[in-house]
Amino acid sequence: MRVAVVCPRGRVTKHRVLRAIKNSGFYFTEVVTWPRRFLVLELKGYFNRHNRKVKAFPTKWSTFGRDAPLERDKKIVGYCDAFIAIYDGDAPDVRNFLAMAIASGKAVHVEMIG
Repeated sequence: MRVAVVCPRGRVTKHRVLRAIKNSGFYFTEVVTWPRRFLVLELKGYFNRHNRKVKAFPTKWSTFGRDAPLERDKKIVGYCDAFIAIYDGDAPDVRNFLAMAIASGKAVHVEMIG
């Protein structure tokens, strides 16, 4: 199962992400995320040790301009089987991603932070 993990910029630690993944109850073979440096680096090290893949979908600003984040999120929603969002109730990027994930009809787990 491919699971996307998204969170607001700069507000989440690796431990919070791992706890959200555990709390979701999803069994996964691959973690997909936005190209946030800490998420990719931290998670890659952890999940590689546990024989799980980590894939970051790039935001292609030069191709899509202002719509680049939306296009990236559409690709992630189409690629993944389930979604985990760590959400503070405020971040528009996470809110928009959640709306797409819920509309897809696939499994969604939300961890609120605040």
